[in-house]
Amino acid sequence: MELIGKANRAISAMEDVDKPKEVKVLMAFKTWNQAILLTLNSREAVDWIKEPANKTTFASAFSEGSHIRERVYNLVVLRVPVILDPKIDEHLQEIEEINGLDKHTLSKVKWIKPIRRR
Repeated sequence: MELIGKANRAISAMEDVDKPKEVKVLMAFKTWNQAILLTLNSREAVDWIKEPANKTTFASAFSEGSHIRERVYNLVVLRVPVILDPKIDEHLQEIEEINGLDKHTLSKVKWIKPIRRR
């Protein structure tokens, strides 16, 4: 509850003309590595706080030296064509486009198996 209150006070102190009507932290969870995951009340609130200027303002108001980082997820995908080269940005962009993902959604792609076993 203390983290939620601290985050909501930091948001309340922020002044921005584009700030959504109500931005509120609903839940806070501290992970094993001391990171804090915040759940906001709407997608609009998340998009607003992810703007570069708002990220910096919120992070410094929340705790000195903190920063906002988006959460990433690992996925294992079966039956990917062997012509995929994770080092070529065009291949990643094509995957995002075909699957209806936002640009730069894929942060990192790598093969699990070595070349000789594919």
